[in-house]
Amino acid sequence: MGWGIDTILQIINMVETIFGLIPSVFIVTSNIQCWMKGEKLNSTDHIVTALGFSGIIYSVVVIAKIILLIFFPEMFLMTAIFITLYFITFYSFYTGYWLTTCLSFFFFMKINNFKPGFFSWIKMKIDSLVPHLILAIGGLSICLSVVGTILYTRVKAVNSTSSSMTSQSSYSLSPDNSTFIVYMFMNSSIPILVAIFTTGHIIVSLYKHTHRMRRNMGDGDGPSLKVHKRAACTLSSLFILYITDYSLTMAGVLSNDDTLYWIYGTFSYSFVFLQSVILILGNSRLLQKCMKILNKCRQRKFLNEGRVQTVSS
Repeated sequence: MGWGIDTILQIINMVETIFGLIPSVFIVTSNIQCWMKGEKLNSTDHIVTALGFSGIIYSVVVIAKIILLIFFPEMFLMTAIFITLYFITFYSFYTGYWLTTCLSFFFFMKINNFKPGFFSWIKMKIDSLVPHLILAIGGLSICLSVVGTILYTRVKAVNSTSSSMTSQSSYSLSPDNSTFIVYMFMNSSIPILVAIFTTGHIIVSLYKHTHRMRRNMGDGDGPSLKVHKRAACTLSSLFILYITDYSLTMAGVLSNDDTLYWIYGTFSYSFVFLQSVILILGNSRLLQKCMKILNKCRQRKFLNEGRVQTVSS
């Protein structure tokens, strides 16, 4: 096996993906441990856990694809393996988009006040609806992934005569494959538009409420507002992350520019890591647990260094 520049880049991408896998595993295992200890997980924890699980699936599939491309390229040519890997890739892609939209919709319902009617009823029932929403997103993502995989395998069948599948260096499509482009565009645009509306409304509402509190009471940083501000900051960060991913994905699909596709690839491999960091920073319990682990690692490092210095002296 020749270790060319492409192989080295793939290994770097795999290392980058592993770094994204670690915080996702931390999110899922931390919440599962709390649940097993009898602690009650709120609706936000359920959505964050589902997002972490989606990140784990995406990272594992990416690592599997890289290993196959480097060490077993002939296996990647097998139709069953190819279809399975890309089906799971599409599934993690759609679940990530829709779960993030679900998170923004949840905070939108929690933070805003509504007149008696349909939205006020949803606000009262939102906590009980979240598990059903997560299951619905899972089912919807399966359906979308089946169609997406079928369309993508047709794309690869058309393009395989002119390019090698083992390189996997571009998703660039010919005009004849516009159906796949439109399909990806539509299914990505809907959750993005919902997230734009809900996140934007949350930010505007919090700004108006904070300004009103400071004008009337001289204090716009009460405990509840701090929680809402953290939620707004988390949603804004996730929105920026997903809109960047969406833009680069569409640009990578529509363009034949290798440099642009390299930028998209580099960002996509770090996507799960960035998402997990945002979710941890936005959750006080996860952040505290993460800091405890980091402090323990730091203490062990200092203890080991002290022992080494004692022995050497």
